[in-house]
Amino acid sequence: MLWDIYLGDGTAGRFKNISHKISFLGPILVTISVLTGNGKAVTNNYVPTIIDPVFFIGLTLFIIGFSINAIAYLKKGIKYLFTKDILLNTVIISLFISIVMILSLVSSILLNREFAEPIIFYERLFWTPGHIQQILNGSLLIIVWYTLLRKHGGEFRTWGFLKYANLLLFISAVFISSIQFFNDPVDKTSVAAAEITYAFGLGLPVFLHIANIIRNLKRANFGVAYIALILSMIIYTFGIAIAYGGFANDLRVPAHYHGAVTSLTLAFMGLSYYLIRDIRSRVYGERLARFQPVIYGAGMFLFILGLFISGAFGAPRKTYGVAFTSDPVVLASLTIMGIGTILAVIGGIIFVGYITVTLVKGGRRYELPG
Repeated sequence: MLWDIYLGDGTAGRFKNISHKISFLGPILVTISVLTGNGKAVTNNYVPTIIDPVFFIGLTLFIIGFSINAIAYLKKGIKYLFTKDILLNTVIISLFISIVMILSLVSSILLNREFAEPIIFYERLFWTPGHIQQILNGSLLIIVWYTLLRKHGGEFRTWGFLKYANLLLFISAVFISSIQFFNDPVDKTSVAAAEITYAFGLGLPVFLHIANIIRNLKRANFGVAYIALILSMIIYTFGIAIAYGGFANDLRVPAHYHGAVTSLTLAFMGLSYYLIRDIRSRVYGERLARFQPVIYGAGMFLFILGLFISGAFGAPRKTYGVAFTSDPVVLASLTIMGIGTILAVIGGIIFVGYITVTLVKGGRRYELPG
């Protein structure tokens, strides 16, 4: 979607519709595979797998559609690679990171021919492209933040060195992609190398962009863009700070990655509000829509806070039983997590509700071309 907004014209336009349609079939088939209960579920990371033909067909279609779109925009990405517009530069960097991710998946398929237990086999297969996807998510987060910043206050100032921060994102993706050619990607050494790369090659660029965004905020304008932007950056910073602080195999781990992931979800929710206004003559539930990022953002913050405190007091993750709740601090913090869960679910329901009703009943603001 972001590529279509910022790069979408010329040759790429001919591939846009087909790539989106192919990609759209992917999650439909994956969902069908989940709902039917067929196949064996494997709890590997990056992509948790169901050994079922319907699942693999869906996953393959999504990857093919995504790859068509990425390759279609590659020529334009090369043309504008050295642009001084930091938002466009980040869009192009995300494109190149995507190409690295696609190539790393192909390499992983070719290299991963040794028979192993399913969880090890699929962990190895998806480890490299999955880790590169996290860097791609970081670049997407920056793009959405800057887009919200423009919705919030128009044009903004930028530091020239930020393009080198973006370059560091790309170099980090290339480095992680190269690991699989020299070492087992799930080996401890490989995992440690990826974690160090994340700390410097992903965390540092994102925090530099956060600093640039903060200095451009117009504090008198408290619209949806401002609220979604601020809450998204707070949740991201909290989640990443947990990782920098270190943790054992406890509930601080999901606290960390929920901060990293849901910050992007919240940012996209805020952006969706403006996108829906661009194509519909009215937004149904306008008041709720404006308040929705607050409900979801506050809920996720409490959710992460509850997990973090519980983990800090020894509550384990992926462990059966409730013995750890005998600690009153853990029980109280899990209660905070539960309250946050309820708020986040309510915020999600409001988002899906007003977007769906507006799409169905909102009326077109203008006739779409074609």
